[in-house]
Amino acid sequence: MKKALIPALLVMTVLLFGMMLAFLLYTFMPPKQAKPAETKAKTEIVTKEEVPANEKNSLKKIIKATQGKVVQIETANSQGSGFLYNNKGDIVTNAHVVGYEVDVIIKTSDKQTYQGKVIGRSDQTDIALIRVPALANITPLQMKQEKAELGDDVIALGSPLGLQNTVTIGIISGLDRSFTLDPFIYENMYQITAPISPGNSGGPIVSGRDGSVLGINSVKYITENIGFSIPIYSVMPTLKKWSDIPMKLSDYEEYYEFELPEYDGDITDSYEEDYEEDNDEGYGTDAGLDIEEEYPEEEPYPYNLTSDEAAATVFAYYNHVNAGFYEDAYNLIGGNWKASSPSLADFAAGYANTVNTTITYYTVYDNGDGTFQVDISLEAEEYVNESNRTSYYELSYVVGLEDGVPKLLGGEMR
Repeated sequence: MKKALIPALLVMTVLLFGMMLAFLLYTFMPPKQAKPAETKAKTEIVTKEEVPANEKNSLKKIIKATQGKVVQIETANSQGSGFLYNNKGDIVTNAHVVGYEVDVIIKTSDKQTYQGKVIGRSDQTDIALIRVPALANITPLQMKQEKAELGDDVIALGSPLGLQNTVTIGIISGLDRSFTLDPFIYENMYQITAPISPGNSGGPIVSGRDGSVLGINSVKYITENIGFSIPIYSVMPTLKKWSDIPMKLSDYEEYYEFELPEYDGDITDSYEEDYEEDNDEGYGTDAGLDIEEEYPEEEPYPYNLTSDEAAATVFAYYNHVNAGFYEDAYNLIGGNWKASSPSLADFAAGYANTVNTTITYYTVYDNGDGTFQVDISLEAEEYVNESNRTSYYELSYVVGLEDGVPKLLGGEMR
């Protein structure tokens, strides 16, 4: 009987000891709050990391949705850009793009060509309106009715140097910039980091959030990759008036040559400059049209790479490959990428089976450090297994200056 009680007593003793230990731990140990706090922190980090990916997807959607509403404008003396403003087929652009011409040529992103007629043009504000009946009843871009804010993401679209469907990315880096470039007065302009090049004039900057038009690309800053855009909300009343009651315009017979205005003064918040008013030639003559001043040779402005040159460098690379000029293509590679590249012989051998390449789409992003990211869609005809086949690649290149020359500083598959 005693032997039977011994195991039972041992079990009861162990249970009582365990219960006492659990009670002491629950009473005297501090509450464990670190784990929930850590979980919350991890959630916040994950959320922040996901935002850029979502924004990038949104950016691509905005670019795709807006590019079809941006056009190339050609006259006898100039080439620029514009965008669809309403369902009447009216195109907004700069006055310096159309000059004194009335009949212009409009080229859309799908390579169609139409005739347009200038129905509005200002002699003081650098804006004009073109009517293209063939584009009527097409859904236009949305216009931003309110003033943009400092730091807003923007996308500049246009046809710089005739390169249609070119895109640059930046932000609004300044507000209310005002200055005069004869014959136009530019007031309360947006200052943007998305560079503007010849041919970009008249194209839109759209919001990186919803794709609505914020402004009209109009002026570049002569020493930096900085552009200025006319806020769309400030000229909406004038554009509506022209659309409702078109101006009766006629061609100006005197030859003219308009170029992208370049501002070389101080970037200030208010217009305080005094300008000469005794110029009798006025608007439409050669006087005042050359807005570049002469600068001392001993103080040259530093050369800055533009988005157009970055894109042209990538195009030049593949043009050399197509022509079989592998050394020229190889010499466009620079920086650390060149150091890690194979020899010229191996580089050329890598393209031995490439018959031809075609860049079908490209987008340029400003990295903000003097370099640009150029994303391309490449169609390559390759000789494989005794027959030709077509392959498709998504590639991304970083283009920057090396000893003052544009180079491919990096590249990867996307």
